[in-house]
Amino acid sequence: MPPFERRSGRTGAAALALALAAPPLAAQDDRGDLARFFEAIDVRVVELEVVVLDRDGLPVAGLGRDDFEVAADGRPVPISHFAAHSETGPASAPPPSAGEQAAPEAAAVEPLEPVTWLVFVDPTRLRAARRNAVLGEVGEFLAGALGPGDRSLVASFDGHGLRLASRLSDDPHAALDALDAVARSPVALSTLDEQSAGLRREINAADPLSINVTADKEQIRRDDVDGLELRGGTRALAASLLRQIEALGELEAQRTRAALEALGGLLALASGLEGRIGLLLVGAGYDSNVVDNLYRLWDSRFSELDLRSRAGLLGAREHEVAEAYARLLATLPASRTTIFTIATGEAAGLDVVDVAGAGTALGAGSAAAAASSEGRATLAGLADATGGRTFAAGPDLGARLEAALEQLLTYYAIGVALDEQPTGPIRFEVRVRGEGRRAVHRTRRAFTGAEDQAAAAAISQLLGSAAAGESSLAVEVGAPGERLRGGEQVVPVTLSVPLAALTLSPDREVHRGALGYYLAVERPDGTIVRLEPRRLDFDVPNAQLQAALAESVAFRLELALPPGASRLGVAVLDRASGQRWTRAVRVEVDAPR
Repeated sequence: MPPFERRSGRTGAAALALALAAPPLAAQDDRGDLARFFEAIDVRVVELEVVVLDRDGLPVAGLGRDDFEVAADGRPVPISHFAAHSETGPASAPPPSAGEQAAPEAAAVEPLEPVTWLVFVDPTRLRAARRNAVLGEVGEFLAGALGPGDRSLVASFDGHGLRLASRLSDDPHAALDALDAVARSPVALSTLDEQSAGLRREINAADPLSINVTADKEQIRRDDVDGLELRGGTRALAASLLRQIEALGELEAQRTRAALEALGGLLALASGLEGRIGLLLVGAGYDSNVVDNLYRLWDSRFSELDLRSRAGLLGAREHEVAEAYARLLATLPASRTTIFTIATGEAAGLDVVDVAGAGTALGAGSAAAAASSEGRATLAGLADATGGRTFAAGPDLGARLEAALEQLLTYYAIGVALDEQPTGPIRFEVRVRGEGRRAVHRTRRAFTGAEDQAAAAAISQLLGSAAAGESSLAVEVGAPGERLRGGEQVVPVTLSVPLAALTLSPDREVHRGALGYYLAVERPDGTIVRLEPRRLDFDVPNAQLQAALAESVAFRLELALPPGASRLGVAVLDRASGQRWTRAVRVEVDAPR
């Protein structure tokens, strides 16, 4: 075996599966000094993508380096490099106002980067007609927005987790077909909409007079709510309705947390994509307690019952949803995706009717308005955290989404050099010269090293087709071998990179190289798992170097894969230079006979 070739052990995809939205695996501690040097250089130079808007909210082109000032955590930092990007080329700067100095010469306009559009549809609490109208507008927008080299992908929350409706593709018809498929899918609205309507009818139909007798009130105060069904009549009905409300609230809270995790999973999949990334999020938002209006209606009807037992459950449920939303927000500073949210909800099934003769009367729709307001606020929070925008659904949505396209096409790449390697997120503030102008950008940035970026790139390979295109990385899949218990089969895989493409460090009698291998597998059922990263440190004797440069570094491993068509995403990192190669391949395993 040549000195620069090493074989790994068997990898079981099931045993090494990680949660899709979990943070990348921690890098090992035995990195060489050279790798640490390059990683430090990578994160000390930070590039901010800044959009400048005028008074009318339109992007401003034609600005130069001297038009900007940047502060990091409140301290001014110098601009190390500057580039302007625009679809139409440098615009003429407006004439200076009285007392204002003429603007400096605009920077040369760089070629446009490809744009990747992700569409995430969360149909929770959306009626089919309203959802489909919005998807039609989104499809109209994408049909005109996708230019040469641009790509798109459609995903949705299916009530349980993330579902990809289309692969990453530069074919605009793929996204439109996927949107049509999502529009034809059933809406998981019945849980909240139908059950809420049924509970409201039962609460309003209950006779409140039977619990207004003084003796009954005193007995209710002594009884625990859970024991009320033993007393019969209205009290038993009230207790039963309360338990149904609590069960519905818990179910909807679980659904909300799952929807947030699905969105986080899509962002994790996209974290290794290159170029500008825009995500169109279609949904009603994420309310922490969508059944609060039912509790209020119950209170108004059965005001004498002790509610202390359910208050603790209600608070805990709201806290869990809020924590899930906070975890998603915490991942956004390290993301490169700009989120544009489309507030689509109409608070379906959440209206509250007046209750006659039951004490406190609630105005129709008051609780629904509060829930809808929270949902819109959570959508706006995601957009604000990534420098995006929030759009209200409407018949002209397709035209208004042009503002999102302009924001991704007309922007400034501003590089700043930090004095030291950051240990946590940094808050950036960009000020722009000119009255009425404002800079829009991701205000908080977190940084990942080259190894974490390579792990993300391996996962992102699974978003596209199996044909990877040009790459120096060769992936050879051997014939499946040993059949394991459970039906999985051992598949040998060889990863090869030309030695001439690597950075080798001279060390006396040898040249040293260091590679990292990052793999992710999409199983036949659509589950995506990330495998444990592998490292390869190798030496090439100086006497063999010239001949070895014509060869490749081969890394062999064995995967345990289930029957069916799986897809393997691979990223190989040159740990010395930070250069990365990626590829995706299809792997077939026959079902046992």
